[in-house]
Amino acid sequence: MQKKHRFLLCPYLASGYVSIFCILLINKLDTMETQYFSQEDAGQPALRPLSVKDWLITLVLTAIPIVGLILLFYWGFSDDTHPSKENWAKAALLFYLILIVLNILFFVFFIGSFAYLGSNI
Repeated sequence: MQKKHRFLLCPYLASGYVSIFCILLINKLDTMETQYFSQEDAGQPALRPLSVKDWLITLVLTAIPIVGLILLFYWGFSDDTHPSKENWAKAALLFYLILIVLNILFFVFFIGSFAYLGSNI
């Protein structure tokens, strides 16, 4: 496979840190591309990226309250799910867990502050 050269235009190339970051990003993209195509060469079937239609259907299904939660667990922990969708589902579950913990902490603080104010009256 022919290696493509990627050029990333950074608006702040005067800064040394940003240009180093851009170079590292370009190298990372090239490494990821090489790994993606080397799977196909090794006899493993290369996975096709999920299309926009697939992602839209995924997002619509996860918007359904209970069904979405069940599907997130299924996609996150089943073996027959595309790796991109599996990682996204795990990240979404972790994000929801963080939101639930923050809501519980806020609720406890809110109720505690009202109980404190009520006791001072």
